[in-house]
Amino acid sequence: MRQFSKLAAGIAASAIVIIGTGVCLGSNGIATANAAAACEQKVHGSKSTDMTGWYALNYDKIVSPATAAAGDTVTYEIVVGATSLAQPLVWDLTDHPPTGFGAPIKSQVTHYKDGGGKVTEDVATTRHEGGYRVDNKPGWKVTAGRQLVWALSYKVPDSVKTGDQVRSGGIKVGGTNGVDIVLPGHSVCFTGGTADPGGNPGGGTGTGSADGALGSASDLIPGVLKNLLGS
Repeated sequence: MRQFSKLAAGIAASAIVIIGTGVCLGSNGIATANAAAACEQKVHGSKSTDMTGWYALNYDKIVSPATAAAGDTVTYEIVVGATSLAQPLVWDLTDHPPTGFGAPIKSQVTHYKDGGGKVTEDVATTRHEGGYRVDNKPGWKVTAGRQLVWALSYKVPDSVKTGDQVRSGGIKVGGTNGVDIVLPGHSVCFTGGTADPGGNPGGGTGTGSADGALGSASDLIPGVLKNLLGS
């Protein structure tokens, strides 16, 4: 009976450790998020133009994931949208990644073709004004409900360390009907994580779970039982 009581107490104590660790991680995550409120993954901007009647143009830049370690891949999306029946043509887009990043490893544009619906296409980038640019003439058409999305993926360089706030530069858009704009302040941010020691990018504390970093309950409990039963 005493052994059973001791076993139950040991399991309860172990459960508290596991849950407590999870709570601590959650608390740390919340504290980090609150302390780093300025590290935003999305920025939005808009402007109105009367080039062909009043309408608004919207510009977003988004980065994901929110946490990434050296060797991971992060993706930036540049989104251009319009309201009403405006149909500006976007001729070119320029992205400015964080300092120290290399060329994008993937570049795709999602847009709508007249009579062809929504399509996603690989597009080549060129170095331009310290960033990377895509060009298309006669242009990608943007209409209400039909946004243009340019997605670029970059490899996170080794210089990014755990806890770093990695901020990008802005964007530039060229085209017709007033869609052209330069937004140097369109900066987004992700937080540097810890790379997996086993060489699996994203498998450590960067994008992995608490189980991945600390061992799951199913891994820990058998050892606890063994130690208690053998004592």
